[in-house]
Amino acid sequence: MPSLLSGSTLRSGGSNTFIQLKNAQPQLPPTPTTATGFTVVTNSILETSYASSLGFLSFTTGTISNQLDGRNIVLAATGTAIVVVSSSTQSISTTTGALVVTGGVGVGGGMTVNNDIVVNGILMGQGYSGINNIVLEGQNYTDPFNSFNNGQESISIGWNTLKGISTSYKSIVIGTNAASSGTNIRNTIAIGDSALNSIGTLPDFYIKDILNLSQDNPVVVTINNHGYTLGEEITINGVNAPYTQLNAGIFYVYPLDVNNFALYSNNILSKTVDGTSFPAYVGGGTVNKVLNHENNIAVGTNAGRSLIDGVQNFFMGDNIATGLTTGSYNFFLGHNVANNLTNGNGNISIMGDNLVDGQDNQVNIGGVFYYNGTGYLDLQTDVGIGLGTSSTGTMSGSLVVLGGVGIADNLSVFNGANIGGIVNLTAGIDTNGLNSGTLLVTGGASISRSLQLGGNLVVDGEGSSIDLSPPDGSITISPPRGNLTVYPGISGNIDNTVIGLYRPNQGYFTDLSANHVYGGRVYVQGTETSTSTNTGVLQVAGGVGVGLDVFVGGGMTVVNTITGVITTSTNIQGGATGSLPYQTTSGVTTLLPISTAGWILLSTGTAPVWTNPNTLAATTATTANNLFVNQATATNYYIGLTEHINASSPVDGTSTFYLSANGTLVTQQLSVTSTLTSTSTTTGAVTVAGGIGIQGNVYSADGNPYEGYKLYSPSVTISASAPVNPRVGDFWLDSTAGIINQFMQDGPNRIWVQFGGI
Repeated sequence: MPSLLSGSTLRSGGSNTFIQLKNAQPQLPPTPTTATGFTVVTNSILETSYASSLGFLSFTTGTISNQLDGRNIVLAATGTAIVVVSSSTQSISTTTGALVVTGGVGVGGGMTVNNDIVVNGILMGQGYSGINNIVLEGQNYTDPFNSFNNGQESISIGWNTLKGISTSYKSIVIGTNAASSGTNIRNTIAIGDSALNSIGTLPDFYIKDILNLSQDNPVVVTINNHGYTLGEEITINGVNAPYTQLNAGIFYVYPLDVNNFALYSNNILSKTVDGTSFPAYVGGGTVNKVLNHENNIAVGTNAGRSLIDGVQNFFMGDNIATGLTTGSYNFFLGHNVANNLTNGNGNISIMGDNLVDGQDNQVNIGGVFYYNGTGYLDLQTDVGIGLGTSSTGTMSGSLVVLGGVGIADNLSVFNGANIGGIVNLTAGIDTNGLNSGTLLVTGGASISRSLQLGGNLVVDGEGSSIDLSPPDGSITISPPRGNLTVYPGISGNIDNTVIGLYRPNQGYFTDLSANHVYGGRVYVQGTETSTSTNTGVLQVAGGVGVGLDVFVGGGMTVVNTITGVITTSTNIQGGATGSLPYQTTSGVTTLLPISTAGWILLSTGTAPVWTNPNTLAATTATTANNLFVNQATATNYYIGLTEHINASSPVDGTSTFYLSANGTLVTQQLSVTSTLTSTSTTTGAVTVAGGIGIQGNVYSADGNPYEGYKLYSPSVTISASAPVNPRVGDFWLDSTAGIINQFMQDGPNRIWVQFGGI
């Protein structure tokens, strides 16, 4: 490169001498430090020298470059001066503006920007119009090409937040350590330091070592105490070659026992993982539980910081649900709420601290409202309910309770109350007036069913009356001790009344004014007929004493004896034409109706009885001109047994020894229905003194059960081949091999078993 000052004329004259003007430009050869030019320097005594003016900076078409490798270009002002880029060109892209840097920019100190800036497509500032705004806005939005957890549409603000953003989707995280893992989460909001801190992590206790993988369909995985439940989602990793087909796969669990489970490839467990073509398992591999942690919202410091597995939870408040590790569909609102929970689903807590760990579907609002999730609600406060709606039944009114109600203190009802079950008032306060007692009713009381009183019944009021007139029921007045006094004012009626049911005492009709027995009447207007001692309009459990005459307009039945003398008897009522009177017991007469024509009267020894003469049997007949035999209609025909006595041969029969026909009398069998057990040759249902010849088979409970309980003696065959159609227990001597075999039953199979040789 030519020198900046490259004089072409030699200098004439020596030092301190004058030179000609045309010779004033000296010729300076280039040096390593002046390759890009130099500057002439003159000192105080007019001695001249030269030095580099631009170092190793090269200027070419507006471009400055350093000619020394690895050396920076430094723009440094002197003293308090600054380096100013004076252009006012605005930046609207990465290639426009007063200063354009193609690569990155490092700023060691602060940086003040008067206008909005765009960093990697994100606008930061106040927005292009307006004031006092804080704007963080994405530019040039692009629709995601899928909804996978591959690092799309998420916002992360804070230190150590959403570290796994590349495996997240549509999540918002603000705060130090908020969702610090951020692995495989979607639709999640975490705002606050350490909010959802553990979400997306996989604890070591969820990683289990594989002991064996079977070559079955489905594949069976063996893990000690696997702890998985039906349909749980898992992944398998790290299985040694050549059994690697399952690595990185997603599978579903079908538990077989505590140490084994089958693999399925779909969550409805309808498609098995077929391992029949897999190579033999040689070791290695782990099973990881796939955690589900989507759609959670946590706002507040440490909110849900331990949650690792759960969906659709909502936490709002500092230090809320800090211990919850597993749970879904929970709603917690308030500071320091639900910190005792480690697991649970569907719980609601609003500033409440009464939730039970591990329980589902609880509701707790403050210290007042608590529902335990299994049908019990506790309200620790006074409650006002309804808009004054009247009750017309057990399913209407301001308050409807489907079950019973227990009340430990007073109950005041100012309008109607319909109660379908038992009302139990346990205060035990007796009454001494209208405004005292366990139950106070200001108005009237209507009772449609029975009323039991353990104490006194007092009707105290001017002109009050008691109306005892049930249309279809009865009234029982039975004081255990004491008397019953009825004071009618002028006149009154008591219908269907039982007096003295349990402890009867005397009853009087008393003239109160004179206190002496009054000669009045008891008039019963009922017309019910009496057919027994407990029917009729007047029933007396004990005896009746009557001082004078008794007149009965209808019939009279006396069950027991009548003491006294009946002087005349013109009619015995109750019989029919031809009936015969006879004594059933001493002093008791009844009637025997007339019999069918042709029947005869016999005695049973205690009473007369009509008998059909055709049913009479003769014990001995010396002669018989005619023998009549009734036609048999039964299906069983008993064998007649005859014996010779003197000159006659009586015929006997037994029901335990008969011929049984099938209805057509074609085939018959001899049946003995006796169940007598045989313990010797002379006992049992059938005994035979001599031998028995039987041409057919014999079956017995002692027979071989594998041959249908047939009785037989095992046969012995000596041959070179096995006998045809052998029976269990038969012996075969193989004459060729010299081996003794026996035919045996092994489960459903029959085989020859060798047990000896000769």
